[in-house]
Amino acid sequence: MIAQIKDTVVLKRFFEYAAEAVVVMDTNSIILKANQSFLCLFGYRSDEIVGQKLVNHIVKANRKKLLADLQNVNGEKTSGVLGYRKDGGPLALQLKLLSVPQEQDLLIAFVNQTDGHVDTTTTTAQSITKASSAQNSMDIQKRALNAAGNGILIVDAQDPQLPIIFSNPAFGHMTGYRNSEVLGLNCRFLQNGDRDQPDLKKLRNAIKKGVDCKVILRNYRKDGSMFWNELTITPVYDKEQKLTHFIGVQHDVTKEKKALQLQGDIRSILEKIALDQPLKTITKHIVRVAEAHFNGCMASISLLNQKMGTLHQMAAPSLPKAFSKAVEGMAIGPETCSCGVSAYSKSEVFVPDLATDPNWKDYRESAIENHIKSCWSMPIISNNQEVMGTFTMYCESSNVPLKAYREIMADLSQLTALAINQHRVRIELETSRRKIEKYTQTLEDKVQARTGELKATVQQLVASNLSLEDQIKETMIAENKAQRSQALFSAIAQNFPKGIIVVFNENIEMVYVEGEELGRLDLNKQELEGKRLADIPVFSKNQIENIQVLVRRTLKGKHISDEITYNGNVYSINSTPLYSDDNDIVWALFVYSNITDQKMVQNELLKALISERELNELKSRFISMASHEFRTPLSAILSSAILIGKQNEPGKEERREKHVTRIKANVKNLVVILNDFLSLSKLEEGKVLPKQEYFDLTAYIKTLLEEMEINKKEGQRLILKAPGRPLFISSDKKMLGHIINNLLSNAIKYSNENQEITCLVSSDKGHAKFEVIDQGIGIPEAEQKNLFDRFFRAANATNIQGTGLGLHIVKQYIDLVGGSIDFKSVVGQGSTFTINIPLNLNEDAKSTAY
Repeated sequence: MIAQIKDTVVLKRFFEYAAEAVVVMDTNSIILKANQSFLCLFGYRSDEIVGQKLVNHIVKANRKKLLADLQNVNGEKTSGVLGYRKDGGPLALQLKLLSVPQEQDLLIAFVNQTDGHVDTTTTTAQSITKASSAQNSMDIQKRALNAAGNGILIVDAQDPQLPIIFSNPAFGHMTGYRNSEVLGLNCRFLQNGDRDQPDLKKLRNAIKKGVDCKVILRNYRKDGSMFWNELTITPVYDKEQKLTHFIGVQHDVTKEKKALQLQGDIRSILEKIALDQPLKTITKHIVRVAEAHFNGCMASISLLNQKMGTLHQMAAPSLPKAFSKAVEGMAIGPETCSCGVSAYSKSEVFVPDLATDPNWKDYRESAIENHIKSCWSMPIISNNQEVMGTFTMYCESSNVPLKAYREIMADLSQLTALAINQHRVRIELETSRRKIEKYTQTLEDKVQARTGELKATVQQLVASNLSLEDQIKETMIAENKAQRSQALFSAIAQNFPKGIIVVFNENIEMVYVEGEELGRLDLNKQELEGKRLADIPVFSKNQIENIQVLVRRTLKGKHISDEITYNGNVYSINSTPLYSDDNDIVWALFVYSNITDQKMVQNELLKALISERELNELKSRFISMASHEFRTPLSAILSSAILIGKQNEPGKEERREKHVTRIKANVKNLVVILNDFLSLSKLEEGKVLPKQEYFDLTAYIKTLLEEMEINKKEGQRLILKAPGRPLFISSDKKMLGHIINNLLSNAIKYSNENQEITCLVSSDKGHAKFEVIDQGIGIPEAEQKNLFDRFFRAANATNIQGTGLGLHIVKQYIDLVGGSIDFKSVVGQGSTFTINIPLNLNEDAKSTAY
């Protein structure tokens, strides 16, 4: 029975914190219970939707279908429908319907948007139906756990090893482990030794404190493959608020992580193409990107020699040299290996097993020797459907690419085609320009040489004109290609991800503006192009001046790398000068990239580094201070003990008593130091809590003053000024004693001999007020702001014994009892410390106070 009760508590807690939208209803679609994720998905409060029919929130065309599905659920059924939120917004939904044993009219539905987006807000759920028994409720929740799309783990928080006591089927699908393989283990086996992850520290702290936590970790499946796991843990407490379990909800976010990485890789490739980098450099970068996204695969880009009909490698840095040499110069055709067939047929060719494919007979031996088992190849096709080469992946395992891998290969193949097209257009333009220059010079030479021979000149002009017509045709062809290239670059610029491309001329006019970020910033391309920067009203005067400085520097040949902030976003700036055909700088190209997310991560890392440095500094200060503060009293005790041993004769009792007193005083100092360290440790661990006690504060302070008499210096006087009647208070007596003792000890320590130390006690408006006034050395004004910091000691107190912890602990004790502390101090004139503590008296106690 006890085990059943614990199980029910855990299952109920899971339902309360479920990340998926869950609703319980009858076969007529009347909603009996819904969790917060469901309410957030539809935009309702619980009292607005419980008791309503779910079909009323489904489009009319789908209502009949949903009611039929509800009437015919036998175990489990999936239903796809269209619905709408409270605000009228559309919802494309998929419902996983589950029947409930022993409750034929009761159904559970897991509701998800078809794009996979469901809010994960949590709330407290009530019982599913008032008539359901505890056993039926537990069965429902168990089925909910087993049917959940996310991986679910439940661990025993009462066992220090936190063993797994439950895992649902989705966890097994995600990790490859059977339930029997993980029960009783700690979840750390999923890291497979990869423990140096920042979020693991955050997770451990949350487990230690027994609080909620969401982290993203690198986990490893049973087969050793890595996946990114978004883990949400939720603590479960029983009725006595004792932590009994943790529920872990796992979501595989590997696809999202890799998608973000791929977006960044594609952006970097486009930037290299836009900056007209060498084709060899661009193709090598594309190959490295492909290999980063395909585990156990090597990438190769080969170019097709149209005249010879052979493939020649442009970039294949990871391919074994022996195999690379074997396939170099391969002829294309219908019966060659994957690359040759792909280039010949202009289609994808995926060979899952080279050992059995007949087309690989000439290269099979070399492939096997180099551990290559499968080959996937795609043609690289130009805008006019001309095959320019092949993009190929050689894999160490026998398989065919998944759909996601094929899409990545297609994207990288298109980017390769874009780079090759750009390279060819650039070469053709340069060749055409040189030809025109050559022909123009030839024409001028001929005109000058044959001016005297009119007939011959005319004939030569006719011949030259014919030649010029051919040149013009060639020029027009080149210009048409250049225009197509310009259109291609315009498409690249318009879709430049999370960024803007701007070209300025020598007059600092924006002659070209494109980029995806224009729409996000609500900027209009037509309102920017052709205008001087100073005439654009969307920029402030300061922004305009800064941009003008960067443009002028770029037009002088400088490459600029900088950052700016605009509309709450951070942008990186990279500029380069653009040259005319005469090798003169006439334009400045600026590329703005939105790096807000990267900047936030950088700032978080910087904060963590600063915290680590502060911690190391505190450790060093603690070691230095502790060694000094313990050495001094221990030396005094040792010397006093030696002197006592040498003065055992009769008549020297007074001298021995003096040394004994000295030993006692130094031992007391050591105890104070140790108590300070112990108090600091307990405070920082959160183990110190105030304990209310009803007592007379004035009488208590008198007792503390009497105990302090032994610590006074020669001629010092402790004066107490308090009303004649008792001052009753309800607070932590021990904490107040520590606070008052510390303030009195400091007043004695930092005051000279023959000086007065005054203690004032009073009450006002429900608070007790205690002041300690001394005439000591005072605290320098510049250092007063640090007075309550750990290990802080003022410059004028370094020669006086102390740890620098007393006032830091006093401040924390005062915060714990709900009081406040203030001080005034002047160097050479003394200090006044004032504390205010709430009396915390009930009505009966107030009648006894004054």
